[in-house]
Amino acid sequence: MADTDLAHLFSSVVGGRQGVPAKPAPDLLEAVLEALQVGPRDCLFIGDSEIDHAVADRLGMPFMFLTHGYAKADYIPNPDRSFDGFRDLAGTILAGAHA
Repeated sequence: MADTDLAHLFSSVVGGRQGVPAKPAPDLLEAVLEALQVGPRDCLFIGDSEIDHAVADRLGMPFMFLTHGYAKADYIPNPDRSFDGFRDLAGTILAGAHA
């Protein structure tokens, strides 16, 4: 994150590490929630695969899907929560925040 000059935009960055199960185990997401001191319903998981969706579901976190990622061809996301780009996704999130 520091190499891309984006680190200042994030409160917490958690990545894979030895001894912590990989997705779809919820351990890394739980570490983020703990670092931020928030619950799953206070957040939104934006992902690009069915594995990301499974992680969010395991913790009861709302999920939005970006279509340009790593999802398997047979994954069928909720069309109301599926987006082809960040601009549309952000517009939906902002509209929901003002509803």
